[in-house]
Amino acid sequence: MSMSALYLTGEYSVNQNMGISISVPLINKQEMKMNPAAGYEEYFTNLSGETGLGDVTVGGWYQLSKNQNSSMMVVGGYTLATGSSPEDVGDSNLSSTGSGHTSIGAGVSADFMMAPNILASFGGGYTINQEAAFSSDGYSWDEKAGNEIKLSGRISLMASQQFSLGLDFDYFSEGESEIDGETIDDSNSNFMAITPMVGYQILTGTTSVNISGGYFLNLSGTNYPKMNGMAIGATIFF
Repeated sequence: MSMSALYLTGEYSVNQNMGISISVPLINKQEMKMNPAAGYEEYFTNLSGETGLGDVTVGGWYQLSKNQNSSMMVVGGYTLATGSSPEDVGDSNLSSTGSGHTSIGAGVSADFMMAPNILASFGGGYTINQEAAFSSDGYSWDEKAGNEIKLSGRISLMASQQFSLGLDFDYFSEGESEIDGETIDDSNSNFMAITPMVGYQILTGTTSVNISGGYFLNLSGTNYPKMNGMAIGATIFF
């Protein structure tokens, strides 16, 4: 199974203590290719998922504290169901571009200078997935995905003024889901992963461009696809 997506994010600082943000996911490819043994090809069909706009998130942040060696802020966001819904995906498709429901989340993030060239970052958040109504082939139902917990961390080493090395840690957990008010047993999921990272900064006048790349590695998980793959990003500061 393979997929690729482009995430466009923008942030505007209202003042030194607060700002607003938006994240727009664009799903470029979702594909599952079967590899059956000889003689069983007719029983398996390759599937492709929908592409296009995913679920857009609008949010904001507020700076709780900041000094030369540390900073801490609270963040929040509301995710809209702008992507395609799972109820509209046909039997021949793999998956939709969206979840079909809205959600609201909040969390905290912090950065600490552990040494002159070592930065440690930590974050945590809680997301409430809201109930949504679905219908397909004359049947309708209410569904609520389990609420989510996300924990993350990063250790970054500045090897030079422009070049850095890092290691990301991510943990995700989603509780049991509900259909028409009934809890679905064993529907909870979680995963734990690390991502070795490299970064490079380009300075041009008052503009800086931070380019990063890493390789996502699953460590463990339950009821969640095991994923490995490249992550490449660029951030521009004006």
